[in-house]
Amino acid sequence: MIHNIQSIPILQETIPFKFNLLDLNNIEFTFKPNNNNYFSNNTQILDLPNLTNLKLLIEQKLKDFQKKVLGIEQELYITESWITKTLKDGSHTIHNHPNSMFSGIFYIQVPDKSFLNFHFENNLFQWFNFTFNYSDFNEFNSKNLSVSVKENDFIIFPSWLEHSVDINSSTTERIILGFNTFVKGTFGNNKYPTRLIL
Repeated sequence: MIHNIQSIPILQETIPFKFNLLDLNNIEFTFKPNNNNYFSNNTQILDLPNLTNLKLLIEQKLKDFQKKVLGIEQELYITESWITKTLKDGSHTIHNHPNSMFSGIFYIQVPDKSFLNFHFENNLFQWFNFTFNYSDFNEFNSKNLSVSVKENDFIIFPSWLEHSVDINSSTTERIILGFNTFVKGTFGNNKYPTRLIL
């Protein structure tokens, strides 16, 4: 599934990979008290031998995204990856990911009714300063999108797109694997898309 928010593609799919939670015992974490979160000290977590198959799955998803969604020849590659554990009453405040083109999340363990929230400026009425009375909120008039997520979900989104996570009110820890990417290849052939015919 592709969520299309003002021509901003947000890919959401399910990856058939069973993460062994016991593997977390071999990973060192640092506690971040401001958000009640633990972050892995290892920022190349996908290079662990037991995650080789997951890395291959993610790299294939990135290749599909590059070709089928972005329609570009340059290659996306993973620059860093980490694991975050969000405890009860923990959250992630609004943020984005600097020094990255696209970011991704693989959901290892997720409490029920969990969401990833995206925040953006709505451009539909950017030239009009009207205060409308909305009868319905949809993808064309909203400034926020909340994507429902579950275990084994996989999401790719532009790294500059601000996002957040609600407070975890469950005793179930929210555990995710996150990653950033950059792009490589030859640039500058000046071949731009001219028009799209529907």
